[in-house]
Amino acid sequence: MSQTGGRSLTFRNAFSTAYRSCGVAELLRAVRFTLPAVTACSPTSARAASVEYDKPLRAIGRSIRARRKLLVIAFVAMLMMIFFAASGMYFIEREAQPKAFASIPDAMWWAVMTLTTVGYGDVYPITALGKFFAAIIATCGIAVFALPMAILTAAILDVKVEDE
Repeated sequence: MSQTGGRSLTFRNAFSTAYRSCGVAELLRAVRFTLPAVTACSPTSARAASVEYDKPLRAIGRSIRARRKLLVIAFVAMLMMIFFAASGMYFIEREAQPKAFASIPDAMWWAVMTLTTVGYGDVYPITALGKFFAAIIATCGIAVFALPMAILTAAILDVKVEDE
């Protein structure tokens, strides 16, 4: 045990502070309530655990079926956006970065990471035109990738209104 600024530091105090600050307590509280449902020993208890989530899952399933044509269109739009972004970035950046943008499939990695806003940072544009194109693609990507969520949300709300 050592003294630092009038406060004693022990392994127990350090662990307690780390335990509280990392959200471990919250995680354990959540696991305490879900563990019985996950590790149900009998078919009856498993059935009881699944009944709680049965109605919401069915509502989501009905929502997806009701809007499947719109969701397919949104998915196709996402694929087209990925291909357009990858092709554009390949033609803009291939001479400046022949290893990073060696082919359109290689550029698709950049496109997916940019459009989904993950942005690992391992591949990025270095030319002015490439940066401008990336900014436009990133902005459009937010809209294109948010579209399926908006469609699903509207469908779920419609199902909820029908159920009431």
